[in-house]
Amino acid sequence: RGYAPTLGSICRRLSGCVLLLSLLLQGAALAQDSPRPGGPPQIAVLLFHKGFQATVQGLQDGLRKQGYTAGENIHLELRDIDRDVSQIPALVQGFLDRGYDLLVTTTTPIIRKVQQLTAHKPVPVIFTTVASPLHSKVVASLRNPGGNISGISHIAFEMLAKRLQLFKSAFPGLRRIALFYNHQEPFLKGHVDEFLLPAAVELGVELVQLDVTEPGQLEQYAHAPVWQGIDGILMLPDPLQVAMFDQLVGLSRSRRLPLMVLDNALLARGGVIGYSPEFYDVGLQAAEMAVAVLRGADIGRMPVQNPSRISLRVSLREARRLGLLPSHDILIQADEIIR
Repeated sequence: RGYAPTLGSICRRLSGCVLLLSLLLQGAALAQDSPRPGGPPQIAVLLFHKGFQATVQGLQDGLRKQGYTAGENIHLELRDIDRDVSQIPALVQGFLDRGYDLLVTTTTPIIRKVQQLTAHKPVPVIFTTVASPLHSKVVASLRNPGGNISGISHIAFEMLAKRLQLFKSAFPGLRRIALFYNHQEPFLKGHVDEFLLPAAVELGVELVQLDVTEPGQLEQYAHAPVWQGIDGILMLPDPLQVAMFDQLVGLSRSRRLPLMVLDNALLARGGVIGYSPEFYDVGLQAAEMAVAVLRGADIGRMPVQNPSRISLRVSLREARRLGLLPSHDILIQADEIIR
């Protein structure tokens, strides 16, 4: 017997088809948003030293804000190499063997090693706290990096002249400033001459370069005659100096000399003045880039970013400890005064 469908049955069938199509589209969207259908995405973070921990905290908080919580729907593995770059090849190879989706690095020494190890590998890499990625040849172009690497520049070399100017403004009596200079670090070569020396000449300041290639060497300067006439200490954009920061603070306090820090977060432990991006904020920016990569963006087409915020902080508490008083001009310019 023939069967003539009613209008109601046709509508019910069409409604069912629409519902099924909607579920399929939702499933496709979820599949596109999840880079690892067999499990949560995996991110490896290579930390140069615990002094850069604020970057990792910013990364974790940024990922959480975007819906990725470590231990729940994303796997985040942190490796602190504690300045030992010889660990990097084995660590990177392990991440590649286990199919990690993304590598996040801190500092120039790490990214230069990772760059060599992943040049012909598909894994994307995001760098942070790299002083000058273009001058360091980490990328060929800031606008269009190409390859498998991009990230956030710390613009530390570009800010050297401004930092020296602010240091001099805070303590107008500065005449001779000590720089602990690691001459074995390739990315530092030439940058002090290019960015810092012209500003020193203009300000009438003499820069005294003291060679240090490892934290233990600072001890040789503790009672050296070189301190005769030194008025202050300026940290250079070298991750080794972050690693030996407590010793720099010790020298600053024993000699009662103002110390200008490389990153404002360090002022909680010592130092008098800082003008820098925030490690934590850089981590937040890295999280935004990481989420974009996990969702399918091509890292090579993502422009290198500058830090979202640069601020001036003055530790009046530390200055008083040293028997110093920063100028009124610098105090009214400061974004934050630590009392």
